[in-house]
Amino acid sequence: MTGTMTAVGWGTARTFESAAVVPEVSLETVPCPNCNSHEFDPILEGQDSLTGIGGTFHLVRCVECQLMLTNPRPTPESLGLFYPEDYPNYQSGIGSSGQRWQWLEHLVLRSRFGYLPQPVGLFGKMLAQLGMWKFHARHQRREWIPFRAPGRLLDVGCGAGAFLERMRAFGWAVTGLEFAADVARRVEQRTGISVHTGTLPHPDLEPESFDAVTMWQVLEHVQNPRQTVEAATKLLRPGGLLVIEVPNIESRSFAEFGEHWRGLELPRHFQHFSPKTLSATLPEDQLRIIEIQQIGMRTLIKQSAQRAADAGRSQYRAWLARGKSFWVEQALQSEIANQADVIRIFAERRS
Repeated sequence: MTGTMTAVGWGTARTFESAAVVPEVSLETVPCPNCNSHEFDPILEGQDSLTGIGGTFHLVRCVECQLMLTNPRPTPESLGLFYPEDYPNYQSGIGSSGQRWQWLEHLVLRSRFGYLPQPVGLFGKMLAQLGMWKFHARHQRREWIPFRAPGRLLDVGCGAGAFLERMRAFGWAVTGLEFAADVARRVEQRTGISVHTGTLPHPDLEPESFDAVTMWQVLEHVQNPRQTVEAATKLLRPGGLLVIEVPNIESRSFAEFGEHWRGLELPRHFQHFSPKTLSATLPEDQLRIIEIQQIGMRTLIKQSAQRAADAGRSQYRAWLARGKSFWVEQALQSEIANQADVIRIFAERRS
């Protein structure tokens, strides 16, 4: 790897001029974070397609609980090297319907999910039916969560803050948490939303102070997912809502593309969840699972095909010549088969 690269560590950005001066990547071997087992079966090997550093990384499966891990993985001291300043999550949030249709989306959320202001009149309910047709695809509804009064929401790993801004516009009192201090500071300056720096547990966040906690594509990045979920649960009031979204290692896309699957992201993704292993991460005595959804993502499928084609798998060049309807169909079929690219889980804190 040559040229200039900037990496965001745990709070600060670092720039180095060439591969010759890139700090050596240190790796550590860890037990399974879900069951503490040290026995793993090898699944595949891959490299970091984003930075090109660190050599080859290994995806393994825990023999005891079946959770898949990147193991060995970068140490905390080396991890920042794999999050460059232009890392996509630092530039934008998860999907948005756009300002043009935000009023209709809000109306649907008021009619179907209890968002304020209430009540919704007859004409509004009729328009909301139109909205359900407009936002018929699951990926268009990724950000839709039930409203929990009085509406205090924490978004963990908020990145550039797009979800925070949307939820504030829809009536939530929002707070962010982001481990990269530079990114958190920019969000605060641009939006005026309070964004704490760090990870969970966090000393400045009070127990039972939120009605909802969200984690969009975050849990796969953390060192100890069970500890993170338990810390998030303590921040919820009884009856509060926890929403977690992660890539699905049991997706059709992973089976098709292997190391080139866009959701794999070695070595940034420490854990690689299935619906079963994600559910096992939640403490059953503290959380009640309400629903588990799978969401087909045509953009991820297409990006995976592009990576595979770029790596020399020529059969996917024909895929890339296909139109939008082909990718929509691929995403829909993955949902029907319960093998979609993304898992989203809703859980409620027990009283």
